[in-house]
Amino acid sequence: MLAKLERYMDLGIRAFILSGYPHLDECDLFAKHVLPRLPTCRLNELQRRRLPNPVTPLTTAPRT
Repeated sequence: MLAKLERYMDLGIRAFILSGYPHLDECDLFAKHVLPRLPTCRLNELQRRRLPNPVTPLTTAPRT
């Protein structure tokens, strides 16, 4: 899964919608082994937008 996402990122794709009906074990594996290895960014900075409170789960908040 990580290799596929990295190929898309190499093409310039930066946002993904990963949806469906995965099993709980698959969600845990993705969260433990894929998410920590993906680069993060601040979308508001990429889009040159300023937010009044830039700490959100999608920007600088720690992943839980």
